[in-house]
Amino acid sequence: MIASGDTFIADEVRRAALRKHATIVDMECYAVAMACQAFGTPVRALKWVSDSAGESAASDWSAAVPYGAAVLGEAVRDLLDAQ
Repeated sequence: MIASGDTFIADEVRRAALRKHATIVDMECYAVAMACQAFGTPVRALKWVSDSAGESAASDWSAAVPYGAAVLGEAVRDLLDAQ
């Protein structure tokens, strides 16, 4: 299950509360999916988990961005090649 929200999760208490209901937290895909649904536009989303949603989340995220970009870029290439 994916939870969606508009805030960056960076504390253990909120992380523990969310973990009861979701495996990951997403800040973008829900809004994109809802907009696409409203306009009848198909959408495919790829997610890469960038941080642990704990106290080190801010530093984890900024350090992980280059690697995540490379992983997602390769996944997009693979999807395009498969079409």
